[in-house]
Amino acid sequence: YPLPRIPVLINEISQYQMYSVLDMPLAYHQISLPENLQDILTFTTPFGTYAYKRLVFGLKTAASIFQALMDLIIDELKNIGIEGIYSYQDDVIIGANSFDEMLDKITAVLKIFIKYNMTFSPQKCNFVKTEVNYLGFNLSQNA
Repeated sequence: YPLPRIPVLINEISQYQMYSVLDMPLAYHQISLPENLQDILTFTTPFGTYAYKRLVFGLKTAASIFQALMDLIIDELKNIGIEGIYSYQDDVIIGANSFDEMLDKITAVLKIFIKYNMTFSPQKCNFVKTEVNYLGFNLSQNA
């Protein structure tokens, strides 16, 4: 599964006047693995045999798996008419052109991520800003 092309993502999100950026702590570990994958990801130590129950960092396909899940979640929002929400791995950005629109989008994003038992780090989130740094790019309503 391909990761989003950053220049395309930045171009699309830059059309908005304000932004909220949300970061997921230990993002991969928030994804439960089905039992058939747990069986494949077992390892043995002198203390016993163990299996990962969550998506792990370092797995060759982890980034693709995670991005596909994030895209499915964001597509659910698009299917109910909520646009301007993008994700690159664990970094979610919300774009809006008014304060009320932003509050509605933040509410929708939080509700859907709660539905999937996924959390954000409040300390790393920036809400309702006219200027943010996202993926190393400075975004503002004047840029």
